Amino acid sequence: MMSFTWFAGIYEGEGSCHWNDGSIAIQIQMTDEDVLRSVQEIVGGNVRGPYDRSTGNPRMVRKNGDPCPLKDMYGWYATGSSEDKYWLLRRLKPYLHARRQRQVEEVMQKWLAHKGYEVDLWRQSAPNKSQAILHLHAMGLGYKRIAKELGIKV
Repeated sequence: MMSFTWFAGIYEGEGSCHWNDGSIAIQIQMTDEDVLRSVQEIVGGNVRGPYDRSTGNPRMVRKNGDPCPLKDMYGWYATGSSEDKYWLLRRLKPYLHARRQRQVEEVMQKWLAHKGYEVDLWRQSAPNKSQAILHLHAMGLGYKRIAKELGIKV
């Protein structure tokens, strides 16, 4: 059975996130539809494709000079609110290497700024704690881990 850590590895290698006109976008692009279907089973979202690339890349040719056709591409896209995507990125971040962590942190910071939150206040702000607890618990985190994530003493 695939796990969230497996998803993190796929995201590390093939995924990206960015800030897009007031919302968070998270996606993975690849030629393996079955892998993206497994991602969908773990974290939800939509799988789209195939996107036809059969015309090939003019820079890639076989030894006989024929163009080398490219495999069809598929994409996985996170769905839900930007807040849901924020919590997905927050859960994903510890599993990533430094470069990807910086990318994720940048997107998270932009969302927080867009919502008018200071990063430290987000963790301490009472109106958001109950909502944060519900989101983290829905993602499969236990209450002790949630308390640690939100800086709540148990």
